[in-house]
Amino acid sequence: MEVIEWLERMKEVQRIQYDYCKHLITLGTGSILILIAFLEKVFANPETWILVVFYGSIVGFTVTIIFSLYALPNTGNTILYVNGLQRAVMENNEEKKKEFNDKIDIALDSIGIFSRGAYISYTIGIAMLLIGAGLYFFLN
Repeated sequence: MEVIEWLERMKEVQRIQYDYCKHLITLGTGSILILIAFLEKVFANPETWILVVFYGSIVGFTVTIIFSLYALPNTGNTILYVNGLQRAVMENNEEKKKEFNDKIDIALDSIGIFSRGAYISYTIGIAMLLIGAGLYFFLN
């Protein structure tokens, strides 16, 4: 059945999305720890502007972690909903098909919002980190 194969591919995409969110959480947490170490060890007496830039970067990474944490359960639920939809397709149960389709649509919408938010906030965090480090080393 072509529908079953498509649903299997969809589950694999959701597994990749789940791993993507886990990796963003790991990268965001590691970046925050590195920034704290830099502020503590490398920049003994930082100027105010460097603190603002680095704290902005920390906020960006924190928002990344939060968005990713919200996306994880939705991604896991989508995999379960696809399993339910597969069973409904095999049993030819129209009522269950509609129910699981609606659940999948809602979960995919929220995953899209949270994933884009995590990506944008991580990019902002990296950009602020690079700008701050570049300015610090260029001006000193």
